[in-house]
Amino acid sequence: MSASLRHFSSTDILERLPELGALLQACVHDGASIGFVLPFDVAASQAFWTDNVLPAVTRASCRAAC
Repeated sequence: MSASLRHFSSTDILERLPELGALLQACVHDGASIGFVLPFDVAASQAFWTDNVLPAVTRASCRAAC
């Protein structure tokens, strides 16, 4: 299996918000210990991206790598 990383801009995050939200929700529901607890719905997952990741990427203090 191969994997690749891609840097996401703030525009990329907004365009991919449904996929990013679904990915985070799936990880949490599969038992990933990444600081979230059940119940954890798609709205909470998307809020994480828009409230935490997006502002940091917009400020260019970090990049999201997916």
